[in-house]
Amino acid sequence: MSAFAALIVLITRLPGIPIIGTPGAKLQLSVVLYPLVGVLLGGEIGAMSVLVGNFVSWLIPSSTLLGLLMIPPGALSALVAGSLGSTKRIFNWKLAFLVLLALDTLWYFTPVGLEAPFYPVLHWGSLLLVALFREKVHAFLGGPSKLRIMEGMAVCSFAGLMADSMAGNLTFIYAVGWVVPLNAVLEATTRLGMFWLRLGIPKFPFTGLAGLFMGALVITAIERTAMTIVSMLTGSAVLRLLGRDRPLTTT
Repeated sequence: MSAFAALIVLITRLPGIPIIGTPGAKLQLSVVLYPLVGVLLGGEIGAMSVLVGNFVSWLIPSSTLLGLLMIPPGALSALVAGSLGSTKRIFNWKLAFLVLLALDTLWYFTPVGLEAPFYPVLHWGSLLLVALFREKVHAFLGGPSKLRIMEGMAVCSFAGLMADSMAGNLTFIYAVGWVVPLNAVLEATTRLGMFWLRLGIPKFPFTGLAGLFMGALVITAIERTAMTIVSMLTGSAVLRLLGRDRPLTTT
């Protein structure tokens, strides 16, 4: 746990990806590591590893209050991926399904949910994948086939990354006006609206926070797809190297 927490701290020292609508905030590259930590260590230990790593990273300057609030989403990513890749009594695909279902449902209880009801399309897609594959993911990860290992890791990575995304979105929504300047959100929405116009669409139909999320939907899709591919390739390579010593427990 300490080794992976230290690895997360190390990776967070690299330049991150700027978050739209939040001046100075960045999406850390360590996000792609969360699903692998969960798969290797299990949902519970993996989640604790990410919590420790993210908290230590937050303690190292420069730190923001929003950064502190964004610590739990990474742990949920490891929890979902690790539970999906396991057949333990509690930490199994059913727990991953319930966590994703709860996060996606909570979207519609936010001030933005009813204004942008189709935003979580990718998040619901990850929930559908979990429902379709279920115990097969564990079998894929523990089997000898390289293709199956990649397939199982892809499902774990996508589900974990979308859990991180939705938990981060929910945190961001309620942080606006408290730790995220409202004017920065409005300015970002305006810029996205202008981008919408440059695409040839005469009117951007969303305003405020809903406009920010819907305007960034394509960017989010590209970003999370790229992260899933990197996480899948890295994770499947590590699992193949470990061979039979992979710590995929079944009890």
